Amino acid sequence: MILQEIRKSRAAAVSATITHLLAWAAFLWLALWPYSYQGISAAAVSVDGGGATTTEVARYSASLTEVNGYWVLLPLSAPVLVTGLALLSLLTWKGNGGRAGNTLILGGLAVVLLIFSVLGLLSIGLFYLPSALASIVTAIIFGFRPGLPRPSDE
Repeated sequence: MILQEIRKSRAAAVSATITHLLAWAAFLWLALWPYSYQGISAAAVSVDGGGATTTEVARYSASLTEVNGYWVLLPLSAPVLVTGLALLSLLTWKGNGGRAGNTLILGGLAVVLLIFSVLGLLSIGLFYLPSALASIVTAIIFGFRPGLPRPSDE
């Protein structure tokens, strides 16, 4: 019975680690991907004697950080922080009770990450959705307990 609990917490820790790595991957991709923004700029280059202008068209691309500045790293790092807290709560769990509270923490953090992913759908897309789904799986793995035998009343 204790071995089964250790296996579940180990599986949940592996799942939480994968969740955290997925959040880091999405963070780095969004912060550094050089094609987050693409556009065309047109600028007047010269005016000839007849009043006509020629324009120079240039295509450009930039990362999310280049366009919005370094402040954008704060909201992008929120899922990394949430998944880090989930991983920390699993790694500090002693295995001697408190499973319901820890399951509640993991479930709450998974819901927060899922809400962040859905809200991010309107701006940055579904980059954090794999991490959110993996955090839900982590909470389910850790919280699921088949019926354990009860001690006899004798």
